[in-house]
Amino acid sequence: LLGADNVTFDLTTAYDRLAITAQNRKVMVSSNPTYYEPSLKRFCISQVLCSQGFSTGCHYWEVITKDSDGWAVGVARGTIGRRDRLGRTESSWCVEWVGPQKQLSAWHRNQETLLRNDKPLKVGVFLELQKTVSFYAITDREMLLHTFEINNSNPLYPAF
Repeated sequence: LLGADNVTFDLTTAYDRLAITAQNRKVMVSSNPTYYEPSLKRFCISQVLCSQGFSTGCHYWEVITKDSDGWAVGVARGTIGRRDRLGRTESSWCVEWVGPQKQLSAWHRNQETLLRNDKPLKVGVFLELQKTVSFYAITDREMLLHTFEINNSNPLYPAF
């Protein structure tokens, strides 16, 4: 993807029931624990951060979601609690497709915004540090799903 950031999963943060493959660019839920080296940065819930943290400028990446029944795509400070779900804190923002109703929602500070969209097959994330993070449904064109204003000077990491 021209102009897209090349983001890879940080194995030291991956929950042990997440299997990371394809040069650390694909994640799947596993019924069996994956052995990772012990790490204090490891999540205790089904989440993982990327290795690349961003402090300045504009950044963009895309996530293929078509094969997943439930997911969250977002950004978080590296200091997010290892038991904190994305979007439920001051330090994370996300869109997610989960729950019994399979509803698309945007989350920040534990506040849910229901989005009236079908499940996107691919999600684009545009991060403009100290301004906004925007989420797009990607098909043959981009459709804005939600934008959050962010006022954050700490590095932000792609989070899943």
